[in-house]
Amino acid sequence: MGIASKSATEPNYNLTYLAKHWRTWSFILLTLCLVFFICKKLYEVLEANEFSFLDGLIFALAFPSLVSIAISFCQALVAFVLNIAVKNPLEVACPILKLAKNNYSIKSKTAIVVPVYNEDLFKVSQRLSILLDQLKPYSKLFEVFILSDTRDIAACAKEKTIVGRMRVKYGPSLNIRYRRRKENTGRKAGNIMEFCKRWGTQFEQMLVLDADSTMRSDTVIQLVKIMDQSPQIGILQTTCLVRSAKTPFSKMARMGHELAGNLLSTGACFWQQGSANYFGHNALIRLLPFLEYCQLPILPGSGPLSGEILSHDFVEAAFIRRAGFEVWSIPTYEGSYEEMPQNIVDYIKRDFRWCQGNFQHGKLLMQKNLHISSRFHFTMGISSYLSNLLWLFLIIISLYRYSYTAIVGQKYFTTDYQLFPTWPEVKTSEALALFIGTMILLATPKIFGAVLVLSSNSEVKKYGGRLRLLINLFLELVTSSLMAPTTMIYLSRFIFRLLSGKGVAWTTQQRDPKGLRISEAIFSLKYQLLTCAIFASLIFYLVPEQIGWFAPIVLGLFLSPLLVSLGSREDLGELLERNKIFISSEEV
Repeated sequence: MGIASKSATEPNYNLTYLAKHWRTWSFILLTLCLVFFICKKLYEVLEANEFSFLDGLIFALAFPSLVSIAISFCQALVAFVLNIAVKNPLEVACPILKLAKNNYSIKSKTAIVVPVYNEDLFKVSQRLSILLDQLKPYSKLFEVFILSDTRDIAACAKEKTIVGRMRVKYGPSLNIRYRRRKENTGRKAGNIMEFCKRWGTQFEQMLVLDADSTMRSDTVIQLVKIMDQSPQIGILQTTCLVRSAKTPFSKMARMGHELAGNLLSTGACFWQQGSANYFGHNALIRLLPFLEYCQLPILPGSGPLSGEILSHDFVEAAFIRRAGFEVWSIPTYEGSYEEMPQNIVDYIKRDFRWCQGNFQHGKLLMQKNLHISSRFHFTMGISSYLSNLLWLFLIIISLYRYSYTAIVGQKYFTTDYQLFPTWPEVKTSEALALFIGTMILLATPKIFGAVLVLSSNSEVKKYGGRLRLLINLFLELVTSSLMAPTTMIYLSRFIFRLLSGKGVAWTTQQRDPKGLRISEAIFSLKYQLLTCAIFASLIFYLVPEQIGWFAPIVLGLFLSPLLVSLGSREDLGELLERNKIFISSEEV
């Protein structure tokens, strides 16, 4: 197995390289043009009455989020154009998909690896059985490994009993192994690496599944066919669809993700090609290079940003890419599923671990010989969480800017011996156009996805018809906009905790419905409500004429306990399902 030379990770940007990677450079050019246009409009609004230090601070705080919005929009735009312009848009975006259609019989052996940590193994086995039942014709080419890091002895005894039942069910045709580590060193990444060291040389690749993962056998066979015919591929990642959504929050999130996610993943694949990312599960990984190159370092120092890396998947993708192997993300939902927390409080608590892990990646950004795509993934991962704090600062500074003028008063004579006053220039219409345009850019991926569904009679039926889809899209956009300030406060507060040396505890994810009473929601959202009260008081007292600009934020924070409580109720989820609201194409 040949390893790519150093030049593969440190490319020489000559004409030949630019021609070979025209997709990447054309996408970068498109994104830069959009960023330049938005920033130009923002600068024109800010410099209306001279560009002050505060204006510069507002511009600097907004810039990272504007770049992220532009990248998301351009990815959706590229995918939208492909869907309306070519016959097989997925194969154009991801050429390796053609290999799955070849008349090729798989020969390599695959380990199906399921790391678990204090999980309900009975439910895990039910999800896994969906795949194993379908894999019976290929059973000789697969083995299953339940890799337990569970700490409780009684729970381990139950795990062994359930594995025993699975062995009886599938008989000698499918080998199912169970291993529990005495020490859970390195958490999930350490669990998988211990498997690689112990059994890795017996298989060509491993299929990594989380405790909440479900996959169809035809999808797995297609992945193996592609991997068998592509020795340069190190990781083959699928795009997952959310399943088992039972509450209004999870149903709404699933529908929004389904409309936008496929476009975003298709657009990302179009320009990233073999420099995509790995998300830790529902992916096929070539074992020998993973074992050789993906041992994770222990980050130096003390505090939550040191020690073991929490978000291991980005790092493993970066290391295997550095070794010269490709990382592909297949832009399709078919046959690959995961579950998600059923209320926004549990959803954000899960995000805390990813937030801390992504911030740890800052210590790896300048490692030698990393591919530029890996540095991009690290940077965007950090920015996706840091942008919440930047937006909070942006709102505070904007409020201060308006309030300062209201308290001190507008200066009409700015120099000595000035004969005529300098009247302030108001660019309300330009500012409003910029705000509306930014909101449209944010919503465009979902809107493009809805347009594609509406143009297909067969697809639109899966969403309950055109009118119902449009109503659902409107409700999703409004609700997600109102909930955005809640997420902003949650993550901003957690980032402050990180910076003060307090990290997150490693706990099992909560995926079952857990209804929150309004009193519980109010307690969980006390910082959001406190922020709402402070903002509302300052606005009404100092700058009541600016209430329109801050109303979406104040209203979202004020309504957050009600939205969180209603969004967590399973009975309301059943009511929505009966009335085909936030319905998924997979449900139909």
